[in-house]
Amino acid sequence: SGACAFFDLSSESPKSKNILNRVTGTRVGSVEGGVKFYNQSPSGYPACKLKDGAFISLHDDPKNTVYLQNTFSIELWAYPTAKQVITHAQRSGCEGVSGYKYLIWPTWIDSPAASLGLSVGVNGIAVVEHAGNWMPPTLVYGMNIKQWTHIVVTCTNKTPSLWVNGKYISTGHNTNRSKVVCGLSQLRGYTGQNGGIGSSTYGGYQGWVTDLALYDVVLSGEVILEHYLENKARFL
Repeated sequence: SGACAFFDLSSESPKSKNILNRVTGTRVGSVEGGVKFYNQSPSGYPACKLKDGAFISLHDDPKNTVYLQNTFSIELWAYPTAKQVITHAQRSGCEGVSGYKYLIWPTWIDSPAASLGLSVGVNGIAVVEHAGNWMPPTLVYGMNIKQWTHIVVTCTNKTPSLWVNGKYISTGHNTNRSKVVCGLSQLRGYTGQNGGIGSSTYGGYQGWVTDLALYDVVLSGEVILEHYLENKARFL
């Protein structure tokens, strides 16, 4: 299947603050700040809830970190509760430093590479790259999100595409960076910037999230739709 990490974010213990990769069974991170785990979310399904500035760090144990670059997929279910900036896709610049709600923090990396993150709000979704003097949203999609939503970002040879509730939405700009690393793979960030699942820098995600998976392949449209249909009854 290509799955190399899965975080259900529903049965973790807030007392132990340990986050496990359910594919490998290894500890990969810890809870930082106001992350709360609930047996029942708005749909009744267990999930975790993040407030602005709270995040789950996945960088605690380098030997267990899943490293993904250029070609990979990110899959999750999200139910945001706050608005974010929705503008338009860009090929360069630093638009991403303000007004976003980072659910997947694009951990800073030295240029000419870049990391890839995901920002989600009640009014839309953005894929953002991050490096030195570089933080453009390379894919932007405005939509109303008022319930649990299945989101998949595929990265094919450094180019992001977005899928929502099993449907292909759009493909973003191809980057001129030397490589694009999944934001949850990058270990060393810029001093004072913190994030992982959620963020305390440049705007953190607010809302619910669960069933986050990372793949070292590009998921096909057929597989993405299958995953959505298999799980939507739990959320909708």
